[in-house]
Amino acid sequence: MRYLILLLLAAFTVTPAYGDGRAVPYADAVTFLSTEAVAKQLKKVVFAVQIEGDNKNENKADDWLLIGSGFFVGGANSVVLGVTCYHVIDKPLAEKRQVFVGRDTESGYIRAPAKVVYLDHSNDIAILSPRRTANDQGNFHNLVFQEELFDDDSSLAEGRGVMIPGYPLSLGVEDDKNHPVIRLGMIAQFTGKSYFLIDGVASHGNSGSPVFALNYENPKLVGMVTSYLTDTINLLDANGQLRAQLPYNSGLARAVKMQVIVDALKKAVGNY
Repeated sequence: MRYLILLLLAAFTVTPAYGDGRAVPYADAVTFLSTEAVAKQLKKVVFAVQIEGDNKNENKADDWLLIGSGFFVGGANSVVLGVTCYHVIDKPLAEKRQVFVGRDTESGYIRAPAKVVYLDHSNDIAILSPRRTANDQGNFHNLVFQEELFDDDSSLAEGRGVMIPGYPLSLGVEDDKNHPVIRLGMIAQFTGKSYFLIDGVASHGNSGSPVFALNYENPKLVGMVTSYLTDTINLLDANGQLRAQLPYNSGLARAVKMQVIVDALKKAVGNY
């Protein structure tokens, strides 16, 4: 018993291991240190992308259909733009359906119609401009990512922890309330291309989620989730012959990097 107590004491003893003499590592070294404070802020930046569903029946749960996630950014002259994935709004646009973004206001949670101001098909980016509605009389309570938080690729370090808020599996806007889901992961691979990989689960509905690097001294918005990578499970019969292959989520998500999104935002402002 004495040996076990000494072992536990040794395991939890923190000794300076950094050049600046810090005894306790900051959040860029311990991923889950004070992430609740970051999550509280990030939940105010994301929005749910929705279209109208069936509002003629008694079931209120299908009045609005959640089709993806997005996040607000600040533009010039206090303009607020929304960023999401092109594939999230591609089908509604083809069907000439109005796209809405969820916003928190003094009046409560509302869905504001959004105008598409720029599309980048190749990088799966869509830039939206939310519009005010007759019910949108209160102050805008959402936060926006400002330019100083946009990463220049320097935060895309493999192994760095990231936070991914959004609306996977249509969760987060039940009962007309805004409660996005917070997920964590880490940058798994960045080879200098327009995208990077995340070791972290993303589901349907996470498309358009911002990827925020957990760096204590210099936190940055590093990109946006566009998809997840699939793998397959082989189903064999009694003789060992392949009968079917079932796809499943590999746990790796793909994200477009922030510098590509910045280029899209610059073009969007010109079209605004």
